Amino acid sequence: MQPRMQPPLPGNEVEELIKALQENLYPAQREMAAMSLARFDWRAHPQVIPALLSAARQDPAASVRAGCVSCLGRMGAAVEPVVNTLRTMRNDIDAGVRQEVEGALARLGQPTTK
Repeated sequence: MQPRMQPPLPGNEVEELIKALQENLYPAQREMAAMSLARFDWRAHPQVIPALLSAARQDPAASVRAGCVSCLGRMGAAVEPVVNTLRTMRNDIDAGVRQEVEGALARLGQPTTK
């Protein structure tokens, strides 16, 4: 009889997703990690928001930055670090990221530039 594989504990899954968001070589995989992180309650897993914020600000791929911004908006995380980061990201070099920023700010009940 083979031992049954246990599913990863939610905390471990969060850490693995954060690692993928930070280290995976492929932008599509980093985007998927961000989307998966957005499924978790950010209040129960406080490490999710800083990881998404960091990737939103620093990822070299615009698609990942935009994906992280979108996730933050959908998560309803209208806390000061999120709102402040999104406001500064209005100046992102990529138009798609800037568009996601405005959408996320609107979802969070913040004034937009439009």
